[in-house]
This record gives sequence, C-alpha cells and structure tokens, in this order.
Amino acid sequence: KMTLIFKDIHLTDALLTRKKLKVSKDFDKINNYYLDIYEKYGFSRAAIDSSLKFYSHYPDILDDIYDQILIDLSKMEDTISVDKE
Repeated sequence: KMTLIFKDIHLTDALLTRKKLKVSKDFDKINNYYLDIYEKYGFSRAAIDSSLKFYSHYPDILDDIYDQILIDLSKMEDTISVDKE
C-alpha cells in the first residue's frame, strides 16, 4: 500500500510543479491535493510521515518500494506513449 501512496504523492508533486503553485500563496489548494491522497488510502499525514521515517531506517525496503514505483511509472509512460500514437 505504501508503494501506491508514495507513487500518488510523487505524481501530485509533479502535477503541482507543472501548475506552478506556490506554497506561500496556494497553501490550502496544495494541502487539499495531499489530503485527498491520505483520505483515499485511509491514512493521516502523520501516519504517512511516520511510515516514511520508519522506512528510512530500512533503506533496502525503501529501495524495493521505489523500484516498484519506477516500474509502475514506466508502465504509465508506455500507456501514454501508445495512446499518443
């Protein structure tokens, strides 16, 4: 489940970067994107932060999570490429 959560967080990070939202100006809007992720998976931000802290002590497990995220993102990219053709 953490793989899905982290993937969604990173996709949201990318989306917000593309939208050029600024934390100082758009904090509530930005926060709502992340709250939607937490709600989708039934976790609080504190629980996600705690999990990330836990996994930081186990880099091999965190590497496995990010390896899976990269595989998932590559599949998404392939799907988008095929759709464009």
